[in-house]
Order: sequence, then C-alpha cells, then structure tokens
Amino acid sequence: MDMSAIVQAIGSIGFPIVMCIIMFNYIRSTQDALVKSLDALTDTVKELERRLKNMIGE
Repeated sequence: MDMSAIVQAIGSIGFPIVMCIIMFNYIRSTQDALVKSLDALTDTVKELERRLKNMIGE
C-alpha cells in the first residue's frame, strides 16, 4: 500500500479506521510468523525426543 492510497483512505474513511486496519494487518502477519516459528520448534523438539528415545532404548 503506497502513501497516496493511505492518505486517500484517511481522507475518505478517517484516521482511526485506517489505523485499525493497518494494525490488524501487522498483528496478523506477526502472529503468522510466530506460528511458523513455533511449528518449526515443535518439530525439532519431537525429532530430538525421538532420537533420545532411540538412544536409551525405549
């Protein structure tokens, strides 16, 4: 979204609404990145758990 589109949106629907939309998109993208990181971490922990069980003979 370029600056002219943001300025036009602020002029037509108002600053608070535009900021809520921008903040919603920021929070959503941050949360998506966090979920991906947690999924990767979970997979790593499961793999390490599997290796440890194999090492101790369970």
